[in-house]
Amino acid sequence: MGEDVRKKIGALVGVSAVCAIILAVILLASLDIQVYGWLSGAHTPAFTLVMERVSFLGGEWFVIPLSVVIFLFLLITRRYAAAVFYSIGITGGFVLNLVLKAII
Repeated sequence: MGEDVRKKIGALVGVSAVCAIILAVILLASLDIQVYGWLSGAHTPAFTLVMERVSFLGGEWFVIPLSVVIFLFLLITRRYAAAVFYSIGITGGFVLNLVLKAII
């Protein structure tokens, strides 16, 4: 395969990826609006309490200790490559979360 063909395939893959991302954002935005409408109608003090507890599961006070436990488990079971991969993924996700919160 020639260099020119590879460049064209690469450009096609890139454009396809951008189109897929745009389509996903559009579909998720409409889903978000539908869920918001449903949740607005189901708003009660008990539901708010449950959602606050669920929200805690995604917060730093829960995720960081859980991540440390999982990382230590991987080290103890001698899965060193998995431990490194896991720590890179968790750290990257944490940094991405902070950056997106700062942007939005």
